[in-house]
Amino acid sequence: MKTYRYPTSRVALIVMVLAILMSFHSPVHSTSLTTPPMPVSDLSDEPPVPLPRGCGGVTPPGGSMVTCCLNGRVYVDGEAVAGADVIITSPRGDRFSTVTRIISVASGSPYYELNLNSAPLNIQPGETITITVRFGQRERTLTYITQPGSQQVDIVLPRRHGSDYVSIQSFPLRDEPGRFDGASGIAVSANGTIFVVEQEGHQVQVFDRTETPVRQWGRYGRTEGQFNRPARVVIDPTQNVYILDVGNRRIQKFDQQGNRVSLWSLCPNVEQCPLANDMAMTPDGDIAVVYDRGVSFFSTAGTLRRQWQWPTSLNLNGSGIAVDRNNNVYITGGFDKIYKFALNGSLIGVISTSLSHIQNIAVDGDNKLWVTDPTIGVARLSASGTLERQWSVAGAVFTDLTVAADGRLYLTSFDNKVTIVDPTTNQIRSWGAASRYRDIVGMVVVSATGVLIANRDPALVARLDNQQITHLQLDPPPQKIIDMTRGLDGWIYILDQLSLTSGRVYQLDANGAQRSSFAFTNVTAGAIAVAANGTIFLTDKQDGKVVSFLSNGQRQSEWRDDRIFLPVDLAIDANGYVYVADAGLNNFSRIHKFTANGNHAGTLAITIDPLADDVLHVFGSNVYVYNASTLHVRPDTLANSPAATIDLEGPVRGWDIATNGNIYAFNPNTKQVLIFQPMRYTQPIATITHVNLSSLEGSDTLIVRGMAQDSDESDSIVEWRWTSNLNGTIGNQPVLEIPANSLQSGMHRISLSVRDNENEQATSESISVFVVPQPQSLPAWTILLYLNADDREGGQNILASYNRALEELRSLASRNPTIRVAALVDGPGANDTYRVLIPGQTEHFAERQMDDPATLRSFLRWGQSQFPARHYYLAIADHGQGVKGISWDSTSDYLDDGVSNESAFLTVKELGEVLNTEDILPIDVIHLDACSMGLLEVAYELRPRSEVPPRSRFLISSQYLGWSFFAYEDYFANISANTTPEMVARTVVEKYADRASSFGYPFTITALDLGRVPTVAQAVSRLARELAAYANNSVAQQNHLNDIRNRSAHIESNGDRINDPEDAYLDLLSWVRIIRNEIQDQAIRQRATELIDELTGTQSFILPNGHRARSGFLPSESGAPYVDMTDVNGISIFYPYQKGDVFNRYTQHRLFQFTRNTAWNEFLTAGIVPLNPGSEPDERLGPLSMLPVFYNVYVPAVIR
Repeated sequence: MKTYRYPTSRVALIVMVLAILMSFHSPVHSTSLTTPPMPVSDLSDEPPVPLPRGCGGVTPPGGSMVTCCLNGRVYVDGEAVAGADVIITSPRGDRFSTVTRIISVASGSPYYELNLNSAPLNIQPGETITITVRFGQRERTLTYITQPGSQQVDIVLPRRHGSDYVSIQSFPLRDEPGRFDGASGIAVSANGTIFVVEQEGHQVQVFDRTETPVRQWGRYGRTEGQFNRPARVVIDPTQNVYILDVGNRRIQKFDQQGNRVSLWSLCPNVEQCPLANDMAMTPDGDIAVVYDRGVSFFSTAGTLRRQWQWPTSLNLNGSGIAVDRNNNVYITGGFDKIYKFALNGSLIGVISTSLSHIQNIAVDGDNKLWVTDPTIGVARLSASGTLERQWSVAGAVFTDLTVAADGRLYLTSFDNKVTIVDPTTNQIRSWGAASRYRDIVGMVVVSATGVLIANRDPALVARLDNQQITHLQLDPPPQKIIDMTRGLDGWIYILDQLSLTSGRVYQLDANGAQRSSFAFTNVTAGAIAVAANGTIFLTDKQDGKVVSFLSNGQRQSEWRDDRIFLPVDLAIDANGYVYVADAGLNNFSRIHKFTANGNHAGTLAITIDPLADDVLHVFGSNVYVYNASTLHVRPDTLANSPAATIDLEGPVRGWDIATNGNIYAFNPNTKQVLIFQPMRYTQPIATITHVNLSSLEGSDTLIVRGMAQDSDESDSIVEWRWTSNLNGTIGNQPVLEIPANSLQSGMHRISLSVRDNENEQATSESISVFVVPQPQSLPAWTILLYLNADDREGGQNILASYNRALEELRSLASRNPTIRVAALVDGPGANDTYRVLIPGQTEHFAERQMDDPATLRSFLRWGQSQFPARHYYLAIADHGQGVKGISWDSTSDYLDDGVSNESAFLTVKELGEVLNTEDILPIDVIHLDACSMGLLEVAYELRPRSEVPPRSRFLISSQYLGWSFFAYEDYFANISANTTPEMVARTVVEKYADRASSFGYPFTITALDLGRVPTVAQAVSRLARELAAYANNSVAQQNHLNDIRNRSAHIESNGDRINDPEDAYLDLLSWVRIIRNEIQDQAIRQRATELIDELTGTQSFILPNGHRARSGFLPSESGAPYVDMTDVNGISIFYPYQKGDVFNRYTQHRLFQFTRNTAWNEFLTAGIVPLNPGSEPDERLGPLSMLPVFYNVYVPAVIR
């Protein structure tokens, strides 16, 4: 039993509080992690938030702030789009390219991001950069004068004219697994999983060792997980998959399940980046990429290690690359020689061979060279180039070659097959086939994300719903489909050619189910259209006539017109007029209009695409004609004046117009159905680009810069208006410049509103700016104490401790006028809530629910209004349990359902929302005076939502159980007007540690810099993505991670008061150091080092000298267990040893924003070993009980 001895001037009263020896199973200052599920409403998405600001670093004292992060959204038709190219050019001509994508889920939309101060740009404040943005065929360039710090520049790609269309949505067309569209690369993992890359299909297909399809991923595009002509695939020692995304000039990294890990560009400026031809893994784990003239080497985290070029005198265009065990690099150039280089680029020698067209090259475990040559097939060469063995594969021209771990060769070929050569048995076999959807002739829209699509040869019809394809079975099977249309009667019709002069018409419903069919003869059919009454019209290409049939197939009539030479397409409008697309003679193409019985009603001379089958549609009162990636829209009167021109952004084979006017078009190059929508958004878009200060005081001047762009073709902004929630309108120019003394003190939400010349308005996202009250008018500090003793078992003891602390503070205030305290106290009984002002009075009132965020918010507003100050310290004292919350209230718990089940507490989410409410002034030091609140997730929830001055906001918390010293009089004994928030944070840690150490009991206490939380979270997220892939890639690696977890320092969470692997809290620094030291994957080690630097480096999250911990024995009344704090370093993270109810709620984002905004979820899901069949989650995380500590004045210290 320990005692705390007051100074000898105090009279020692030996009063033992027997209530200390209460049952150790009663809830005191910590509670179980198990609670009833939260309402489903907690899962709803939060509204979009401003993009991240801040440089992730702190400017050194006396230093000038540099430019850092530039980010922004690209808007098209009022929507922030992914996949837009952004090119930044410096005044010196240096360029950097990036793309808009979902970087942070918290942002709610895609954006671009880069560091202006880094190479190759090296931008200084005040320099003018050029920003060019491209999306599809749209482009815009503007200039921007850079500012110190971070800045946001949004770019609007406006509507070009009143009938402009844009494609923002699309979905891919894929054939069944095992059918390839340009098989161009292959790799085999250690367990025999086969990865095949399709250059024309823009995807990856995966097969198990038995060649059974497992999964496929990818589609055409610019964002993560999308490809543009991917060419090669390699696998690293930890089984991560790397795709050489040639068209996008980048490498993308995935785990074996296809989950995205990272990506990086091959060059800073993608526009000037040469096309890569091949890539290979080095024995050191780097990735080597060969171009026509040189090689680049990257780490698996994307860091450029080295690059070199060979002299032009070699006359070498690099096409293939391999690296042997000795780091010799072999380059092929398509002819008879192989060039051997050292890793530094020096030429070792030229290997001459008897071959003539060496294409692909690989090296096996014995350093043997394997190559392909279209003249002989596959060959093995000696180190000197001698042909040792060869295998011929009839008709095969190979596109890639790899040697599997078992020595077998895997090859892809131009005929879309995978060939396997076994050198041991000399067996050769092939499997796979070409994709069948390579000759699309028609498409019909059947839903918002569904189309029916027809292929000529082989004759196929499929329903494509988003990314799911269903192959339709027609009876009898079609032989050569030449057209498909949606009739005005609502049914879908397919025209099949059986011979030169015969065919069949199929009628389908919108789901693709066949309703009927009929055969016809004596017609060389070319196109089909169906009237509202069901009459079916066919063009006869040979005789230049139109033939009509009844819906039952009975031939009705035919008519011919001398104006028709070569009919290629057909359409009918709602009035029954028939339109014939005529390719004509000598490319003199026209559109003819006829009545249903063949009377001529008009002709329009217009160019028609000679390579396309689907060139003509009628929609509403307009005629749409396709030619060379463009739709030309004309009125149905066939007047020559154009109604509109719609750019389809590439070649189209098969297109349709939906009932809402959207145009669906299949692009054969990207293998996607693009959805083009009319551009209807015409409002301007306003952006706050830069704010010079987020906290102002004294003689500071606030400068906020704005920009605005119109979404329509006028692009004219005529009015600017800056507003503050505290001051109203404060400016009317693009740049707001206002002295701090012209603004009210407090937290301002500043917004920019603009108006264009059509009187349309828009308002920017707002920013937060805090105006510090004038020093001469306000005291330095106010102490805010939220003291909850509403605990039916032990609450009286806690309440006595609170009262003692308040009396000590009142005594201190009588000697130190700097002390000003506002406290809210609630006892264990009914209607025993009171609030205290020191100096001032005590006020009692009816029961307050201390678990209600409204109570906390009301208290903070009251305390800050009673004692305004420049700085605020807030302590919340009571039960604590990191993943759940703080401030349990027994009275509320009983009242909500009549049962005491620990259901009433203040969640961490609620706490964060209260502290970031606009009417609550910033809290400089937050002290969670409770158990186990030292989680990164908690700190992230309490982070400032705007930039803060360096070292200005702190969180004090304990990773382990907290002792109820409530030593506020010690913490503030020497406070003065010059005491900074950092000084207060350090003092609390020091004084708490001194008291705990005097008992010899185990403890932790840490001060954290909340301004550093976002960068720490980003570092955790980057590491988590790599580790998730590591775990997903093999069971052995998953088990290795589990072993590391179990050997890391754990923090009490389940009520047994000792730290062991069954606890759900893990010391983050202890764990990441083992990760760095034991896992050899270079990307993981790099990301682990980055996280360690964030936690403990020069700009550390854990305040230097702001962490104290001690191992020791707990009191004998608790069984005196030893609690080991040997490697407890100040910050924990949730990492349970198995999945269960809390894990599910955590990963479903019900508890923290941290899980939604980082990849930690992905790692936990992949890295935690699943339960054995039939086992139940062990969540015996019961309430933590109090432990007896005796003072000379025997007031209990309670573990919280």
